[in-house]
Amino acid sequence: MSVLSAQVRTLRGHEAPITTVLTVSDVTDWDNPRPPMVISLCNDGKVKCWDPLEAKVLWSRDEGVVTAIAADHLTSQLASSCSTNATVDIWNLNNNFSLQKTLCSVPGKAIISLKYKHLAMSSLPTPILMGYIAATHPQLSSIQIWDPNGDVKPLVQLEVPPYSGMLSKDILQVSRNGLLAIINTDTILVWNLGILTPQESPVPPHTTVHGDSTVTITCWLHDNCLATHCTQQIDIWDVNTAISATHKRAFQFQYRESNMYTPLRSIHTSQIFTCLCSSNQLLLAGDPNGNVHILDPTNGNCLQVFSKPPHVSMVTNICADGERVMSCSKDFSIRVYRWTQDNTNKLESLYTLLGGSVAHKKHDGFWKVLCTQSSCLGICGNQIKVYTFAVKLAETV
Repeated sequence: MSVLSAQVRTLRGHEAPITTVLTVSDVTDWDNPRPPMVISLCNDGKVKCWDPLEAKVLWSRDEGVVTAIAADHLTSQLASSCSTNATVDIWNLNNNFSLQKTLCSVPGKAIISLKYKHLAMSSLPTPILMGYIAATHPQLSSIQIWDPNGDVKPLVQLEVPPYSGMLSKDILQVSRNGLLAIINTDTILVWNLGILTPQESPVPPHTTVHGDSTVTITCWLHDNCLATHCTQQIDIWDVNTAISATHKRAFQFQYRESNMYTPLRSIHTSQIFTCLCSSNQLLLAGDPNGNVHILDPTNGNCLQVFSKPPHVSMVTNICADGERVMSCSKDFSIRVYRWTQDNTNKLESLYTLLGGSVAHKKHDGFWKVLCTQSSCLGICGNQIKVYTFAVKLAETV
């Protein structure tokens, strides 16, 4: 696949900084693929759905204060939580954004993060919808799990200690095989969603990870291992093994919490990383100086470093898939990389996308980058920069 040309558009309309951006692909028309629909939430509680080709708003929700959104392209559903009535609305994206149903949550508590997940083998239906409710001491936080196509009440509730520290819209981190992790200062709570069953009693974590100091960023590695970063160290935790041992000790549907204090492996670095991502069984990390590091988690070796350029300021986010890697920076640049085809697990730097009209003092650079098969999104302030590529697929002989 090669890029023939690129079109650049700016999505403008939010009056407050954007906090969450999602993309939803249309899986019903494979013959006429289009760039995914873009859905954004800003911190004044307004939601907008965009056509990225026309740079226009298809639908918006301005009533109430929306605190979190999630989308599922397989069911064409958009979930949005509202702080004013402690509910979660399910919208049908394929039916003129019609309201499909309203789920019940905890009265008086705001949901700060939502996430869909399809489970391959589970006692729970698929997909499920998870919502994180944060509370400070002495109240407990919780994670509600619903069947978005079933009853309006939660199927199960996960027991979470009172929250302390910084809250993130991406606090719910789920691996491809259904392991859920959330950060609570120096502790990471982990559940295996695949072994949960509908029940009324709150379910405590199946295992907990305890770092030496406050954990700043995490990412899933190999689906079964969790990579955590604090200060100048990356720890690799084999959480799946700990959960399997805990599951075998289950008695009368009550799980005994397993505590992990010793990582499988520790990688000591000379850098304080600002973001962490995994791809092709490697770790990708950005630093405050604009560098992107490629690390081998099996031995801690640094395989590659991309120095200035591509970025001259802090790397704020990295996203990756099986083919490409993209990094963004406070300097309003997005760098695109590609995995080499020689099985050496190396990246080659391709080109840089610039912020253009959004690169002015009103914003603080790109804070997040998203990539799809035919487009790239850079988010800064209250605007979204959309780069749409015309691609040519390799011909088969």
